[in-house]
Amino acid sequence: MPVTVKDVQKRLKHGGRLHNCTAQTTRFELPFDLKRLEGLDAKDYLRQYAVVSNNRIVLYQRLFQKFRNPTTNLIESRELDKCIGDLLIEGNVPRDRLAQLRDLTGTADLEQLEPQLFYAFCAVVERLVAGKSAGACGGTQKGSTQKRLGDLEECRRQALESADFAGLQYKLRDVNLKEGLARLLAAL
Repeated sequence: MPVTVKDVQKRLKHGGRLHNCTAQTTRFELPFDLKRLEGLDAKDYLRQYAVVSNNRIVLYQRLFQKFRNPTTNLIESRELDKCIGDLLIEGNVPRDRLAQLRDLTGTADLEQLEPQLFYAFCAVVERLVAGKSAGACGGTQKGSTQKRLGDLEECRRQALESADFAGLQYKLRDVNLKEGLARLLAAL
């Protein structure tokens, strides 16, 4: 389902900028002692350091309840494309892109996702798919390309998260991260 002009007009905020709901939904944190990240894979990081807002948890819980397996109370991997299709305004994510996101989050090898990991996965999908799309952020502002790119980046993150992730490569220079976690942090 493509984004219509009416949808965009509904989401317009002050100064012609589109409100990016993904900027206020989840904060991906870094621990004060970055050595705590050593030994964590992407799934563990998401379970421990993805702080999902209460408003988004309600939405993710509804999705979880709609698509969960009633006997195991878990989401089956084969249901993820339907879940994400219901989550995003733009509609379904192509299967290859969803596979990339599952690989990035370390959930590709899992047959089922528990609620907490499912919520974090949804937040990552929103951040990386909806947060980077033209329909989710940016608006029709005039100015230099550099300024617009800066606005897009700020739109995607809260101030606290931006401070955590500023100079990330320098901060992690002495930390031995697993490859999957390093890729996830770079993508966020």
